[in-house]
Amino acid sequence: IGQLVCIHDWSESKQARFGEVQGAMTRAEFMRGLLETSGRPRNCDLDGLAVWMRANPDKRIVTDIKTGALRGHRLIAARHPDLRGQFIPQAYQPEEITVLKALRFKDVIWTLYQFPLTIQRVISQALIHQPSAITMPAEWAWEWRLEAIRAGTNLPVLVHTINDANSAACLKQLGAAAIYSDDVGMEQFIASADLECNQGA
Repeated sequence: IGQLVCIHDWSESKQARFGEVQGAMTRAEFMRGLLETSGRPRNCDLDGLAVWMRANPDKRIVTDIKTGALRGHRLIAARHPDLRGQFIPQAYQPEEITVLKALRFKDVIWTLYQFPLTIQRVISQALIHQPSAITMPAEWAWEWRLEAIRAGTNLPVLVHTINDANSAACLKQLGAAAIYSDDVGMEQFIASADLECNQGA
């Protein structure tokens, strides 16, 4: 309760990993459950992740804390201040960017999927709050918004979630700085491809 763990979509993933669990889990229950289901995908808590990050200082973690995001990032900053350069918080509203910078995270990504999107509002708020990068869903990127926001802010624009190599190559051609993916490797994103990449869907 009130802790950070390495798991995506808590409600769905909790059931897939631990079976039917009534109510909230304590950190101790979560850790005990990991030991009892060790054959399943590796999950961890914040402190376990911190151990891995210190052993892999070249790796960076983009956070996706959808509930209590600022509280979660304050917990990271307080418990593991030496790792703030390796964590890249995602802000869901532009005002959060300033708070996360005040916590001394080196980079902050503004993710747009919870923001009422008009290109001019995004550009104006980005110029005020100065995130390190902006990320958007794939469908927005195909509708010219990637190019317009990149040109208006002069910031790197990332796109999620891309699991097709041709789409990754096209987004690179169209100006995406990076993609979020479950399957596509960096070499497929960087590789030039003789593809016809159409926008304006």
